Amino acid sequence: MLLNEACSTRADYFARLGSLLLQQQRPEDAAVALEKALLLQPDLPGVELDYAQALATLGEKNAAKSLAQTVMERPDIPAPLHEWLSTALGQKTPGWQWSGYVQSLMGAETNLNSAPASQTLVLTLPGGNVPINLAEAERVQAGVANLNTVSIQGVRAVGEGQLSVSGETSFRESPAHPADNLLWSNMGVTWGYPALGGDMGLQVVRNALWMGGQDLYQETTEHLFVEYGQPCRAETGALLSQRHYPAATLLDGVYRGGEMGFGCAQGAYQANVLGQWGQDQANNAERLGGNQGRQDLVAMGTHQTAGGEWTVVTQWSRLHDDQNYSSLLGGQTREIQRRALRLQYQHFLSSAWSLVGYWEESQQNSNIQLFELANRALYMGLRWSGNSVKSTQDLK
Repeated sequence: MLLNEACSTRADYFARLGSLLLQQQRPEDAAVALEKALLLQPDLPGVELDYAQALATLGEKNAAKSLAQTVMERPDIPAPLHEWLSTALGQKTPGWQWSGYVQSLMGAETNLNSAPASQTLVLTLPGGNVPINLAEAERVQAGVANLNTVSIQGVRAVGEGQLSVSGETSFRESPAHPADNLLWSNMGVTWGYPALGGDMGLQVVRNALWMGGQDLYQETTEHLFVEYGQPCRAETGALLSQRHYPAATLLDGVYRGGEMGFGCAQGAYQANVLGQWGQDQANNAERLGGNQGRQDLVAMGTHQTAGGEWTVVTQWSRLHDDQNYSSLLGGQTREIQRRALRLQYQHFLSSAWSLVGYWEESQQNSNIQLFELANRALYMGLRWSGNSVKSTQDLK
């Protein structure tokens, strides 16, 4: 707090913070910091270019061009920079711009296999309730693990719109519990276009999950959305998901739902809230529980410091079946509530390297004992981030 107060009137502090945020692919937060730097010292070298780059990344093309034109008119601008800006203003950025990161963490979890909290399962039979002990492999398995992630995103202008692609793969390996190794991935394509006073677009996302080498889950989601507002933004949209369980196709279904969200940034702080609701309709009438209603709420907040970034994420979800789940499990209509909380810190070592650590706790409660579970996780490690965007830092 004392450091923030001491730096609150220093233009060079906000200029450096904005530059770091821009290199970490956080253009919205970078724009806020760089704007403060310019308000405190309008002639601070290089800040206008960083600010223009942040605005362009956020889609504020006219403002970015105007600011870059102002820089070109300065008498002290170097010739190479003047030539580069002239080219940039005369045409759209050609081709794809890529960014991504590679991350390797080590840590531990208290429930690697997402097993029920209880070691016994009570079955309801005609003669009464019968407790059954779970096999050792089906009980909670705790242990250390390595968590490695590769993430990449590409974006390019197409007419007045923007096309982006993304992909991320994570592999969690536990040497002592190879049957609980997890591999999950997602790939997405998004098309956005200015409309309705904001931006609208269509996104298609493919998710997959493997555990112990077994294909557990596949999902393809089509997402239609509209975003509007600046600097605070609101979002509304609709989702259609095809859900497939290769090892248990009886669980397959189609999810249809809607969403609303809101996000805002002020200074070094940013907050986002997203709510979704819908129904997973069973493909097979014999699916236990029948159709499933679902509600989800996610809230995330970030705080930027001169040397890093704090992130807190909290999640809540509720699932409820339309029919009784199973007579063997009490003949009840299943209801599940899940809560999760994550606290993460990323410390910037350089423009590319950073230290990352997070703690996460999740709790799932249900009126059916089989679906009661909990997990705690703690991971720490290194992240390398990079992008293919030519930085104005090299031309100053």
